[in-house]
This record gives sequence, C-alpha cells and structure tokens, in this order.
Amino acid sequence: MRKRLTSLVSLPLCLLAAGCTLGFGPRRSAVFAPVVEKPADDAWPFTSPAVEPPKEPPKDAPRLRVFTWFLAGQPSDFAKLGIDCEKPYSLLTGAQHGKTLSDLLRSRRLQVVTAPRLTVVAGQTASIAVTIPYDYLGDYKPGKAEGQAKAAYAPVMHRILDGLVLNIRAEQDGDQVAFTSIEPRMANSLGMRDCKGFLDLNKSTTLLVWQEPVFLSAEALLPPGQPIVCKQGCTLALPLKHTVRDTRATIRKLLVAPVEVLNRDTMKFLTRLDRRGYPLPGRIVVLLTARLATEKDNAPAPPEAPKP
Repeated sequence: MRKRLTSLVSLPLCLLAAGCTLGFGPRRSAVFAPVVEKPADDAWPFTSPAVEPPKEPPKDAPRLRVFTWFLAGQPSDFAKLGIDCEKPYSLLTGAQHGKTLSDLLRSRRLQVVTAPRLTVVAGQTASIAVTIPYDYLGDYKPGKAEGQAKAAYAPVMHRILDGLVLNIRAEQDGDQVAFTSIEPRMANSLGMRDCKGFLDLNKSTTLLVWQEPVFLSAEALLPPGQPIVCKQGCTLALPLKHTVRDTRATIRKLLVAPVEVLNRDTMKFLTRLDRRGYPLPGRIVVLLTARLATEKDNAPAPPEAPKP
C-alpha cells in the first residue's frame, strides 16, 4: 500500500524544528544536532525514497496492520519506557510500558507528532508520505540559459520536500512479525538563504542570484539487512537521529567575490551555534506495533494530552 498526502505536520514537530521548548513542559536540557554543509543531491529530502511499484499480491498472502506513533520528548522520559535513544532500537514488552506511556502523554512529557497506520502485505513495501514540496532556484551549471545567445551558466531548479515519509516491509513468522525494512525520515525547513554573487564569464561580470535551504532532518539508525523479530503485542521503538543540513550551491566555488546573503538576519542562528551543534528540545522516537489484519483493528492508541 502506498499513500501520498500533502499536509502540514502537527505542532510538536514544528516546535522541534524551531528549537523551541514550548510543548515539552518545563525547560529542560537541550539535545544537539550536528550541522553539516552539503550541496543539494538525490537523497531525501530532495527526492522521496524509492518504493517498488505496487503489484497484485497472492490471495493467501498475510496482511499485517502496523500502527505507528511518532513521539517527541526528552531522552530521560523515553528512558522511563525502556527506550535508549543512543541505541538503534528497543523492544518493549508487557503492559507496564502502556501505562507509563499514557502517564507521560497526559503530563505533556511526551507528545504525539503523528500516528499513521499502514497495511503491509507480506513481501511488499507499504509507504506513506506527508510532505509539502518547495521549488527554488538553487544553483547554476554550464550551459546556455533560455534567451541567451552564447553558452553561459544556466539556472538549476531544485525541489525540497518538507514533512515525513515512512516505508515498511514486514513478514509474518509464525506468531511473530519480522520487520525486514523500516525507513522513517523527517525533514523540516529552518529557513532559506537568499544569495547573490558575481561570476567572470567571457570577459564580463555576471550577477547570479539563488537560494540555499537550511533544514532539520531525521532518520532511523537501523543497520540495513538485519530483520527485527517481534512477538505480536510487542512494541518496537526506533529513535531518530537529527542533523541540520546547511545546503551550499556548487556555483560558490567559481565566484570572484564573497557571496552576499540578502536575508542575513534570518540566518543568525547559524553563526551563534553552540559548539555541540543546533539545540533541540528533545528527540523523536517512532513506536511500531503489528498484528494480523484479520484481527480487531482497534489499536491501543496513546491518549491525547489534556487541553489547557
């Protein structure tokens, strides 16, 4: 099953992207995301992860209902559930973690970002995407631009996806579920740098303008090719690793003068960073449970926090 939606994610994720402590109760210690400088490429969130074309499954192929919750909170609060945010995954069993989770949600120590449900056919990939695409002029490459008589540097349009994608592949193994592939990814814009610079070309100077997005990305740390086997009723917890990606255009290397940033004030946070990286109020952890689709589909969904 493959779904693609265009929608904004809920407030807790926006707060996490903004480095804000609102929505997480009292002010607590920050989590720091490393900052890396890279050009736009073919990786998420510039393109969606590849998903195999859907095919008609065998009539007797088992179907699994996978319930997922993206939760935002502090590592210390996730530890109360038995989740180590420094490990690729944790397995939660028994009824006690359900009560603890409810208590953490009601006290606003944790918040639900989103909670998609997927039907997974054994041997096929189920996918869901909640994204908003943004197109921007992000670079220049050798070539003749439209309306130019001579070869010059042509503008390159890029697209960045803001939101969430999740790909899951699972098999039934007796009374257990084997997750053979889980790929959760998130991206949220922190701003767009507006740039201009001058390029020497054919004994003349050309003014170039472009944009460079800065965004917060997150993905799971699962090693590829290693299935995770869970008993039905067991919950799999996947902490996401956050990184701030500072996109830089490749044309910068050819300019004859330093790049001028037109909206420098909106990018001040990049020059005032802690040496440990970009501060976040917490982490995102993905919880997954699976059961046969023929069984009752009502999942033990986490309760919503009380409204103020």
